[in-house]
Amino acid sequence: MSSLQTKLQASDHGNVAASDVNGTQHGVLAHTAWAFLPVLVVNLILITSAGIDRAPWWVVFPVPFAAICICGHQYWNLRRHNRTGLTAEEQRQVLQTQTWRSAGTAAVVSAWGFAMCVYAPDMAHFFAAVAGFTAIGSATYVAYLQLPMRLIFIAVATSLLALALATQDYLSFIIAFCFATNALLLELYLSTHYRTFGNVVSQHVEAQSKYQDSKRAQAEILSIANTDDLTGVMNRRGFLSEVNALIAERSTSGEVFALGVIDLDGFKPVNDCFGHAAGDRVLIEVARRLSAHVGERGALARLGGDEFALLILHPENKDAVLAEGRAAIRALSAPIEFNGQVAQVSASCGFALYPEAGTTAATLLEHADEALYAVKDERRSAPAIYDGRNATAVVRRATIQQRLRRAMGTAEIYLEYQPIVCTETGRLLCYEALARWKDPEIGQVSPGEFIPIAENCGVMGELSRHLLREALVTATTWPSHVGVSFNVSPTSFADNTLALTIIGCLDAAGLSPSRLTIEITESAFASDHERVCEVLDLLRHVGIRVAMDDFGVGYSSFANLDRLPVDILKLDRSFIADVSADTRRQHIVAGIVEMCHKLKLTCVAEGIEDVAQLDFITKIGCNAVQGYLLGRPARPAALTHEIEPTMARARA
Repeated sequence: MSSLQTKLQASDHGNVAASDVNGTQHGVLAHTAWAFLPVLVVNLILITSAGIDRAPWWVVFPVPFAAICICGHQYWNLRRHNRTGLTAEEQRQVLQTQTWRSAGTAAVVSAWGFAMCVYAPDMAHFFAAVAGFTAIGSATYVAYLQLPMRLIFIAVATSLLALALATQDYLSFIIAFCFATNALLLELYLSTHYRTFGNVVSQHVEAQSKYQDSKRAQAEILSIANTDDLTGVMNRRGFLSEVNALIAERSTSGEVFALGVIDLDGFKPVNDCFGHAAGDRVLIEVARRLSAHVGERGALARLGGDEFALLILHPENKDAVLAEGRAAIRALSAPIEFNGQVAQVSASCGFALYPEAGTTAATLLEHADEALYAVKDERRSAPAIYDGRNATAVVRRATIQQRLRRAMGTAEIYLEYQPIVCTETGRLLCYEALARWKDPEIGQVSPGEFIPIAENCGVMGELSRHLLREALVTATTWPSHVGVSFNVSPTSFADNTLALTIIGCLDAAGLSPSRLTIEITESAFASDHERVCEVLDLLRHVGIRVAMDDFGVGYSSFANLDRLPVDILKLDRSFIADVSADTRRQHIVAGIVEMCHKLKLTCVAEGIEDVAQLDFITKIGCNAVQGYLLGRPARPAALTHEIEPTMARARA
């Protein structure tokens, strides 16, 4: 194998585009072949014409005809390969074929010349001269392969020397010597030229290799730039690029696709309770589940934090899009195990449809976000599709979020207090502190609207601390037997210092721990049951009472009640609304109250609004009541602390 073939093989192993190198090689060979063909044809025709009357036709014609056909076929093969390109292995095969075909042709033509000399001895000198010129032309044709060039020179030189020895003719010796000398000089020249050509090929191979390396490096850089380091899925940049490419592809047909944004609910407590390493494990598992769900039907990306985006390429209709969203949410609802711990997150999902909701990636993403936050404002883990009305809700949410930060610590956010009354004595037990916000521009904002926003934007902890201090200071002005009940957001339990903060506020206000009740909801136990129990046990240990608010609306109330560290159970108002007229509801409420007695829990009925409800609740032995019948929430200056006359008037 020639060194040029070795270079070609090396280029193939280096993953260089061998067709470029092969094209250069074939181009040179084809060009030289085109120059040689007329020389070969003329020389063979001259020899044939000189011997046509001196030798049989079967000696004169077949060899020149075959030689011309073979060389012509070689030339056209080279031209065809130059157009189509070859792999490195195919190139090696072509070079080998050229080598032996050229050497064989030279040997056959030399033998044919001898045969002609047998029939026409006086043509020996003519044959020797023509054979020498033809050999030089043939060698030039295959010079870049070197081996066939040398074989041609050896074959012709040997035949000329044999002719001179056979004829013992001095002129034949001179012709053979001249041919050998010129062939040697030509071989040296062509070899030098070949080495130059070899260097050109080597440089071309090296340039191609560097070019391919550069392309691979660019591809790797682009992949890194468009991939999320943690989860391995696309990042925001890669996703927007993918969506824009899809829009360009479908701009003519207008074929629909869906862009969805998924936001995890309850992820921040995972980070706060278990650490960021655990949070990373959760995000990796979320990406794995979503990738498995999307599969070949679309694409997945992590936009940042705990927010993911998915692309549904061929949705059948809007119902199918919503079904995809529900399936994705279900895929994330299963518990996630890591290092012996278990975390559980939920998710909300918003979709925007192309081209209905926008014709750019940025617009679609924005509208999917609006649909997502409209769902989150409703506090439900469900998918939604952007329909234009989401924009108003998102604008209001953004306005509330912005103004809420400004209102923190001002008089715009204040507390009102609603009494909780003992059913047996009619005496006031405590007041529940209820947060209120009146913004100078947007007016009164309900707690059901601004509390979830405060939780989602991470200011709930600061807001709770501010309001707790205010409630405790206010409670010090009340009679010593009247306590205060304060609601703690489930997100507050992600704070490692929650218990110390509450105890510190009590100490600063100078209020006895027995006068404080902390109200929680069942959702507080969803993220980390053991940790929440530890915090509540610590609070109870110092004398603070714990109440479970809105009991009966959660999924695990009865199953876990005997294991929860609570002192008070507040029966949700939904049980009380129809209790005076609904016999089945009466049995349920009576059963809950009896259960509280057996568990030694204080039972408080919320939502008492008429005397019939109050009479029933009192009759079944419920310990305390709360509702508009006993008193509406009021500012501290409007509180009287006298409930007994109110109870008497209510029953009158």
